[in-house]
Amino acid sequence: MPETRLKCPSCEAVLKLAAPLAPGKAIKCPKCAATIRAPAAAAKSSGPTGGNVRPAPRTQPARKAQPEEEPDEEIEDEEEAPRPKKGARRAVDEDEEQPRKRKRRKKGGKDEEGSRKKLLWIGIGGGAALLVGIVVLVFILKGSGSGGGDGKGGGKGGGTEGGDAAFRELDSFNTGVPKISDERGARLSYGLAVTRDGKTAVVSAPKGGGKKLRIFDIDQQKQVGAAELNVDFIHQVRISPDKSWLACYVNRRETIELRDLKTGTLARVLKPEKQFGGGSLEHVAFAPRSDLIVGVDGREVFGWDCKSGRQTFSFKAHEDHIVGQAFLPDGRLVTSGQDQMIKIWDLSTKTAAKTIRLDEGIVEALVVSPDGKLAGSMQRTPASEKELGTFLAVWDLEKGTKISRMQDKYNLGRGLHFLPGNKFLAAGGGFHFILWDVASGTKKVIVQEGLSRKLDEMIYDFDVTENGTVFIFRWDGRLQRWAVKE
Repeated sequence: MPETRLKCPSCEAVLKLAAPLAPGKAIKCPKCAATIRAPAAAAKSSGPTGGNVRPAPRTQPARKAQPEEEPDEEIEDEEEAPRPKKGARRAVDEDEEQPRKRKRRKKGGKDEEGSRKKLLWIGIGGGAALLVGIVVLVFILKGSGSGGGDGKGGGKGGGTEGGDAAFRELDSFNTGVPKISDERGARLSYGLAVTRDGKTAVVSAPKGGGKKLRIFDIDQQKQVGAAELNVDFIHQVRISPDKSWLACYVNRRETIELRDLKTGTLARVLKPEKQFGGGSLEHVAFAPRSDLIVGVDGREVFGWDCKSGRQTFSFKAHEDHIVGQAFLPDGRLVTSGQDQMIKIWDLSTKTAAKTIRLDEGIVEALVVSPDGKLAGSMQRTPASEKELGTFLAVWDLEKGTKISRMQDKYNLGRGLHFLPGNKFLAAGGGFHFILWDVASGTKKVIVQEGLSRKLDEMIYDFDVTENGTVFIFRWDGRLQRWAVKE
């Protein structure tokens, strides 16, 4: 089909028209919007190349046509521009159009490639974040779950209530004490004592344990001393504050074995000269200067000079069986008996400087805080109460008033210790170990019911050092070291 070409007088762009333009008609240039009029006698194209129509004289304005120069007929033609607009768009110079298309395709390719790279980096970042999260979770679970088979650094933790404390195992080692069957009363024959600085530990294992006393260097986790015991039932051991003496209570024999802490060698045997009769000797305590040791037998208190072994005093302290005693930092002695009394004694005069009445119930144990400000009593609930079990009470020794009361349905044994700072009171024995908040009387850390998944075995005994580290002597013979962190 013949084609007509027009040249814009303003921008000189060549327009290819699919059909001839009637004489006098006008169209707008798609580039500069200038008006292009067909000549009065438009020539038709001849051949494939077609004939060229000479452009209008350059005297025509390059800007938009003035309104007065556009008759209604021309305006009507311009209004119909959308129809030829498509053809006019095709009529734009192909040499100018092709580079634009190539640029657009190139730009689109870059955007697509960039999007793919972004998605790739997002995937890599997400995978790395997931991996970090898994590693953190593993460490958290390791800190609160079971440790290695050798018991070192396991991080076994107990459940918590209150969220104010965490109970975490630091390490453990095997003491060589063989595990015994659940023989009635046998576990009461095993004892633990740790020096206040946490450097030395002593375990006694007479029944089924080879009748041995074992001394350990805790940092090196190795045995440094041992001794053969003379009797089958030694149910507790105590270490003097200056780490010179080791006292073993020999139940049913009414004697105390006083030994050298470094070697375990027996120095002397202390036996009370009775005045009022009573039961077996138990509940031994060293005075702050380590020169005096006291023990109770029934309702009486006896005292001996550690160096000479000579008995220096004895007196009746309670109307019923004495269940515990401890020294205050100033040298006064605190005792508790089943007459439901706590008494503070001046040993120079053998008189009670203060008496505190306990709650109703069977008194089983007494403990005094390291700073001498508080006392803790353990009692069994009386038959008058609906729910039987164990309850603890914390007392202000200066004021003689009760601070808090804690009750539990389990038998917590007779292990009872204050942690430094007097914030927590630890109670444990058998399958149960609990940290109590002293001020509120609520549980803060509890390990019980399924202790085989926590401490692995029942508890023979436990002790606390001056920095608050808890040592637990288990039924499988391992000695565990635990940290309490608020």
